[in-house]
Amino acid sequence: MERLEDSSAELKQESSKQDFQLALLNLHLAKTPEALDSILEQQLGCLVAGLPWAYLFEEGVSTRVRMTSGADCPLGVNQEYDGSLWPLQDLRTLPMLYEGFILGRLLLDGTPTSEIVDDLECLLLHYSTALAERHLETELDSEARSRGLLLEAFEETVYLLQETEKEAIQARFLEICTDLLDSSAAALYLHEELGHEDSPLWLAQSWGIGERDLDGLRLDDGSWWPQAMIGDNIITLERDRILGLVPGLKAETYPEALVNLVAGPLRYDDVAVGVILLFNLVPEKQEYLENLRLLEGLLKLGAAAIHRKELEEEAMRGRVLTREIEIAGTLQEKLRPRCKPTNKVLDWAWHGECGFRIGGDYLDLVEGTSNDVHGIVADVSGSGINSALMMTSFRATWLATVKDHDASVLMDHLNSKVCEEVEGTGMFLTAATFHLSATGRYLAYTSAGHPPALFYSRSENTILLLEASAPPLGFQSSTEYVTHHLETQPGDALLVYSDGLTESMNAQGDEMFGLDRVRSIFRGCVDMGAQTIVDSLLRELDRWSSPDLRDDDVSISVLKIR
Repeated sequence: MERLEDSSAELKQESSKQDFQLALLNLHLAKTPEALDSILEQQLGCLVAGLPWAYLFEEGVSTRVRMTSGADCPLGVNQEYDGSLWPLQDLRTLPMLYEGFILGRLLLDGTPTSEIVDDLECLLLHYSTALAERHLETELDSEARSRGLLLEAFEETVYLLQETEKEAIQARFLEICTDLLDSSAAALYLHEELGHEDSPLWLAQSWGIGERDLDGLRLDDGSWWPQAMIGDNIITLERDRILGLVPGLKAETYPEALVNLVAGPLRYDDVAVGVILLFNLVPEKQEYLENLRLLEGLLKLGAAAIHRKELEEEAMRGRVLTREIEIAGTLQEKLRPRCKPTNKVLDWAWHGECGFRIGGDYLDLVEGTSNDVHGIVADVSGSGINSALMMTSFRATWLATVKDHDASVLMDHLNSKVCEEVEGTGMFLTAATFHLSATGRYLAYTSAGHPPALFYSRSENTILLLEASAPPLGFQSSTEYVTHHLETQPGDALLVYSDGLTESMNAQGDEMFGLDRVRSIFRGCVDMGAQTIVDSLLRELDRWSSPDLRDDDVSISVLKIR
């Protein structure tokens, strides 16, 4: 009988050992921390049945009670450990270790046998290892998910780079960001000058929120929050649930429906592109903080895509502009004088240069049938090919009619032709025409909205301003043009120019060359030859502004009576 009882006890003990070994195996098979805790609690209940115990878990600098057992245990689950309630020196403490790090402790109020202590230490070691493995797996899963989401975002950004329209790039990028953080509204602002953080922001794309509400994002001093908060880091704002206010924003102006807000800078390699605003996210979601971190990488990718498209368009505009300059330059070459007149009483010099915005200046001098001389300086509105083509057509009209009409009738005729050609386009041109008799003793000058010419009378030693008598050609069809009739003598001089001369800006961009300066230079060298007068004007103009920075054509025509 005793042998049967001993055998039964041995079998029971062996079964318990097998159950214990199976429990240790199940710890490593458990998928979640909750399943681990359930196995641990069950095994502790078997090993230290009847003894009060508590499992303390280390959370950073604090220690919290994860589970307890026994009516005599004074600690509460999920509370921070209070040593005054259950001092460690009164308890048996077994650490939970993983690679030398303490993850937690088991507190026992009692003295278990050495065999049970051995089993407890074995159980805690397996539990600690399994718990650490679950955390590592969770971190790896999270990292893998993050990499997957970032890869998806990167793939989306690759598609963005294939878009041909910048508006489509901006709209799709905004959609990607809102999908990532599940926001209910969003706005994309870009700098007016990409790469310049101080340049103003403009609204490129938005959905779910109006411009008025966006403008209401103001600081207490009234400044616009997105512009003031531009920096390197993502900023989050959230309405205080008790006070109902959004810290940092002026309560009277921001939208009532605003719950929270994320502002992310669009920046890569120190290139400031803009800022994205995401409204009313769901921070309670488990992926929120993780997705917020992913947003940082996505913003860099988006900034690169948007900036790259802008650079492509700038390059394309540059190529188009270069081609336009080539074509317009070829056309303008035809707008220059072909040869000097043979009239011996006339000393004539001229200069014509193109600004970086190809315009449509026309300067010419032709001899009439009786050795008289006809001249013109004209300037068409606008720039580029259209302006050059317009002036080319005008040149043909002037050359075809200049010898058949007197000065005032000629301008009326030109105006009629220009009005027909520019109808509905808004284009116009200014023109100054002059006619010098064969003897050099009579000059007729007519201006259509052109800058005032300077006429030097040697006999009176004065400079007269020959003002325009009517608006530019193409403004209105019924216009009367008044002609200045002047008697001339040797030493007299006429300076006609385009507004590219007087309106040329200095290097600081705050002052024009101006008529007074032109008159002063003209006065200082008027006794010299025509070419010297032109050279003097150009020398002072080049000191005033670099030719490479002038945005308008400069035309100068000087007649000197011998």
